[in-house]
Amino acid sequence: MGAAVTQILKLDLPIRTESTLNKREPWQALHRRKRAQLDMIALALRPLGVPRLPVVVTLTRIGPRLLDGDNLQGALKTVRDGIATWLGHDDAHPGIDWRYRQERGATTMLRRFTRSGRMTRAAEMRVRVDIERRD
Repeated sequence: MGAAVTQILKLDLPIRTESTLNKREPWQALHRRKRAQLDMIALALRPLGVPRLPVVVTLTRIGPRLLDGDNLQGALKTVRDGIATWLGHDDAHPGIDWRYRQERGATTMLRRFTRSGRMTRAAEMRVRVDIERRD
């Protein structure tokens, strides 16, 4: 008999993800991007109750083009780390089963205005987070 599955969370986050495996950039830019992603995850998840393990976390990258498997996982690494922190465990914990998906989709989800009144894109992609509990 199969394990019961309970949907805990389904959430779309306006997070710009990109393949970083072959990207060369100053450490400050890398740090800024990771900090922004971790802040977005913390802001979205902090008010929610933390589920007990074991859980299955499916991360779906929605963007203008598809990535190959290792670039997909690399692009979602900071998202994975942020969710693991919220769960209170390291991302290598055996009670967390990580799954990855991707879809082509709308590329502009969030816009922001600068002090001069100019509009810029704040997030061109999004990440869907699905968390299920397996009993």
